[in-house]
Amino acid sequence: MSPARLFAAALIAATLATPARAESGWTVGALPRGDSLNLRTGPGPGFETIGQLAPGATAFERETCVLLRSDPAQTDARQLPEWCRLARGGQVLGWVAARYLIPAEDALRILRGWRSPQDSCKLIGETALTGEFLDDAADLVGCPAGSPESRTMWQHRGRDLGQMLGWQMYSVPIPGR
Repeated sequence: MSPARLFAAALIAATLATPARAESGWTVGALPRGDSLNLRTGPGPGFETIGQLAPGATAFERETCVLLRSDPAQTDARQLPEWCRLARGGQVLGWVAARYLIPAEDALRILRGWRSPQDSCKLIGETALTGEFLDDAADLVGCPAGSPESRTMWQHRGRDLGQMLGWQMYSVPIPGR
């Protein structure tokens, strides 16, 4: 389907679009390992990819969201894919599939200090962003990126999972498991 037809199809479903007022505080959620979220020129997979966003990329506003109705026979709005135009600081970035966005406040669930209540490294709980990193034989631990504690996690056999929302994430084996 041509981009013009896809855009027209998206506009057909615009009656269910979000209000024109931007919704702040969105984060790119979990994606398959090594994947990025495509940022496109319009709402749908037929539009040109103009960039990519990594899981955990944050501080986006959803300016407009539309349901993409590419098949005129599709009448159940719950089955239509939603696409949102993202912005950051008022600057429009492009369109993404909404199913990969999560509210920023739901991105990380910090449970407590990892070894003690005052520990700057924190035990991280399960969210849409962290679920794939959880393991019943290891703790998911986040240390402030660049902190001294972050640089010593190898002493605890911590496997580096990369940075996420300003935290360096580690999978640390639980002793005795």
